[in-house]
Amino acid sequence: MHAELHVGGSKLHFADSMGRPVRDEGDNVRIILDLETEEEMTRIFEALSEEGTVTVELQDTFFGALHGQIVDKHNVGWVMNHFRS
Repeated sequence: MHAELHVGGSKLHFADSMGRPVRDEGDNVRIILDLETEEEMTRIFEALSEEGTVTVELQDTFFGALHGQIVDKHNVGWVMNHFRS
């Protein structure tokens, strides 16, 4: 199940575990960021990875985005996208 909540110019995305067992590392909460620039994304990705764990390195994807994932030092999962136009 998925849901989106639009608040002003921001978007909150909610999803269940899609039947997968929930692990301890960053699976209870994931924050999805759609970032405006590659520079902004790289800066945030590097800052979170300093004391966190990179689960998906920054990479170009088939869906037209620069994408990466991190579990931060507080066990919060971060999913980051920069969609190139």
